[in-house]
Amino acid sequence: VVINIASMASLMPAPYIAEYSATKHYMHALTEAIAIEVEDTGVFVQEVDPGEVATEMTKDFAPAPGVPTANVYVASALDTLGYSQRTFGYWFHGLMWLVIDNTPMWINYMLMKYTGKMNYKHALENIENHHNT
Repeated sequence: VVINIASMASLMPAPYIAEYSATKHYMHALTEAIAIEVEDTGVFVQEVDPGEVATEMTKDFAPAPGVPTANVYVASALDTLGYSQRTFGYWFHGLMWLVIDNTPMWINYMLMKYTGKMNYKHALENIENHHNT
């Protein structure tokens, strides 16, 4: 079994975290290529695409619903191993993608821009507040 961690950010453009999103697009392409290369060898290749998880990386993001702790996410993601080549690893992230995938792309882009900008501003405020204390 090969497990690669990408992100829901690999599924569409992610304004304000463009570099992060680009690396996750790369991880998706790499995972698919490896899966094709080893498809007849018995090696199972799986990509895990988490949404937001409460970690050190996201501590400065604006609060959002459905954000699991790292421990909750890992326990859930481990239960999905071996079932499909690509998984979100957590039920709420899968539900989010179901909604996103059935929403017109222009609305998704607008929402991604809004949430990206909101998280960026929230992080800047946290940094500024931290420096002023």
